[in-house]
Amino acid sequence: MIGVGPLVGSAVAVGATLLPVLRFRSQRLALDGARRQSIPELVERECWEAHFMFDKVPAEVWACAFAAEGKLVLSGGDDANIKFWDTRALSRPVQMLGQPFDAGVTVISPHPRNPNLVAIGSYDETVALYDIRYDSHELLTRSGKLGGGIWRIQWHPDLDDRMLLAAMHGGCGVVRLDPDDDFRPIPTVIKGFTKHESMAYGADWLVSDDDNIQAAVSCSFYDRASYIWDASALEANEEGV
Repeated sequence: MIGVGPLVGSAVAVGATLLPVLRFRSQRLALDGARRQSIPELVERECWEAHFMFDKVPAEVWACAFAAEGKLVLSGGDDANIKFWDTRALSRPVQMLGQPFDAGVTVISPHPRNPNLVAIGSYDETVALYDIRYDSHELLTRSGKLGGGIWRIQWHPDLDDRMLLAAMHGGCGVVRLDPDDDFRPIPTVIKGFTKHESMAYGADWLVSDDDNIQAAVSCSFYDRASYIWDASALEANEEGV
């Protein structure tokens, strides 16, 4: 006996030219006529060529995320474009942001508490912040070069103005969003970590329940190294292990 449990959607960038949208399904299997066991299963819902180079040559899709409470899929790829897809009709994008970057789009990270704010990183070593409430999808700000391609952006679990970056050859950094005179958020690096001897590809926060511990975990590629380090704001580019 197989029963279908709740379904949860997930958009996945796999470094190939196809962008799949998957759903998680739980199968309840009857064992020996009595015991039942739930087995999770991934089921492909949609899969399509989302990005192209030159004369319709498929480009690799490097980043994707759900936004607007799951109504949109945002995708980015080797073509340096950012596309918005309506999850109800994925045959063509409902919006495209042209080529705001000088290289491919490597990460898309919607804010966990502000559904209108999305941070997007690129191989051109910059981070851009977009307001996606309007059809124009306004560019709020774009950072200067941060020392390496931006491979991971993780918003802080509690602090709305804080991000953690993995910037390949530039190492990792804690970024704070400081408002300018027009109240636009300006990314400012307040803490750096450069002990990785290879490209830093992954980073995430480690925060205690009482917020007394502000740490980060990061990893790099060729040297297969991982570190846990102090991510509290001391001085710009000051490191702590």
